[in-house]
Amino acid sequence: MGSMYAPILFLGLQHTSAVIPVVAVERTIFYRKRAAGMCSTIPYAFAQVFIEIPYIFVQAVFYGVIVYAMVGFEWTITKFLWYLFVMFFTLLYFTFDGMMSIAVAPNRNIAHIVSLFFYAIWNLFSGFIVPRPGCPIAWTLYGLVESQYGDLQNKITDSDETVEQFLRRYFGFRRDFLGVVAVVIAAYAVVFALIFAFAIKVVAIVAASEGGHELQVIIHDLLAEGLIVNEAFQVAAIIDKLPPMWKDFKNYLKYKRMRSQSKILSKSAN
Repeated sequence: MGSMYAPILFLGLQHTSAVIPVVAVERTIFYRKRAAGMCSTIPYAFAQVFIEIPYIFVQAVFYGVIVYAMVGFEWTITKFLWYLFVMFFTLLYFTFDGMMSIAVAPNRNIAHIVSLFFYAIWNLFSGFIVPRPGCPIAWTLYGLVESQYGDLQNKITDSDETVEQFLRRYFGFRRDFLGVVAVVIAAYAVVFALIFAFAIKVVAIVAASEGGHELQVIIHDLLAEGLIVNEAFQVAAIIDKLPPMWKDFKNYLKYKRMRSQSKILSKSAN
């Protein structure tokens, strides 16, 4: 079990920590493009999710073939595919966990702190430190151990129990429960991906709405002073007065103003 627990936890944590700075940079670029009206939130979020899938699949296949042969698991199609399935979706939900952390956090430093909480949770409830049935949610280790050893009828040394009977008695692993384990492991990845997309969407909406409120306050102050200025100059001044934290919103307004001016000039030329 240790040969299953240690590598998969190490690889998973590496995936989580490695994806955070990448998504943080790409998120900044995305907000800039979104402010210019070049892309929308949901397609970007799901593109970010789907682009990770082939990379993780290739990594799971390479890792699975090498480790499966070195450990000496039984070479059957069913067991090998079970091993790849569990490895793939485990690495996938670790990666989506990192993406989710940076999506709900304002910057990568906070995201790393948030992910530390998940590191402790994954380690504690991995099923190795606290084995089943004391730890009822050790889905990954359940899938790996039961899929490889759950049907073995070999007798354990100094015992009349078979490997299958020992796993059922000591850990509570059952062969007929593997389908549920597979669904739960896949569900982790799906849920984390949806939370990532939702968080990206909510952060973008909040930024735009708060930026709009700040703009309304500035307009009200100018009108209260009785200023009479050129409309184009007034709009440009209002945009420039927005605080630095609304940089993306400022770029969006400038882009809209430039488009409006271009339309006016084209109509005048015609």
